[in-house]
Amino acid sequence: VEESSYTREAAGGAKRSEDMGELLKARRVLAARYGRPNFYIGQPYPLREALAGLGATRRSDEATRNAAITQLAYRVVHEIAWAAVVTPTSLVSAALLLGGRRAVDRAFLEDHCRFLAERLLAGGARLGTALLPAEASSAPGAPLALRPEALDRALELLARGRGIELRGSGSALAIH
Repeated sequence: VEESSYTREAAGGAKRSEDMGELLKARRVLAARYGRPNFYIGQPYPLREALAGLGATRRSDEATRNAAITQLAYRVVHEIAWAAVVTPTSLVSAALLLGGRRAVDRAFLEDHCRFLAERLLAGGARLGTALLPAEASSAPGAPLALRPEALDRALELLARGRGIELRGSGSALAIH
């Protein structure tokens, strides 16, 4: 989506202004290429006030300003990490890497996705809505239910990107 704009700008072309409307228009293209997008917008805060809260003002020396900017950068990265959502593709990718094998079957993948999702939830992570069925069980001790079609879509996206190879289908699916 951004490739032609980036190439034009890198070659010295003028940068077109972007807005949320353009991003929303690109939704279908983004979803087809990368899966369902998630948008979370954090609480905005004035930069001057944030830096002043960290001890940097216009009268501060360069070292103090640089230290405050570094602290603010860490704050922003931390907030981005907490706003991040575990998507089906990221969960499937992590489960495949966790396996340490060249190839896994569907049952192995589902077990490892469930294991990771349970640990992530226990740690306070947010799972994307595409992963959880609408009628998810909340019974104590019940295993976490993940939507199989979300895992299927993630596998398709990874295979299309040539990150993995799929052989077979259904319960006989082998993921390389």
